[in-house]
Amino acid sequence: MLEGGSLRAIYTRSSRLFIRAGWQWAGLIVGLMTLGALLGWPLVHLGRWAEVLGAGLTNLLCVVGLTVLYWEMRGSR
Repeated sequence: MLEGGSLRAIYTRSSRLFIRAGWQWAGLIVGLMTLGALLGWPLVHLGRWAEVLGAGLTNLLCVVGLTVLYWEMRGSR
């Protein structure tokens, strides 16, 4: 569009470029997507497990605190 050509001419030229080097570009795109998936997957699941672990530890500390509070209140009578 910046070159002043028609949209059809620009699309034709870029599609020819992709067809000539299509397998190389496709391989590069698939490779980058695979790399992103392999590197991103553990980070996403690590975050989920950290959330579960954090919630479990917080709940455990709350239960321990409530139990101690109960026994302290019961013993002070």
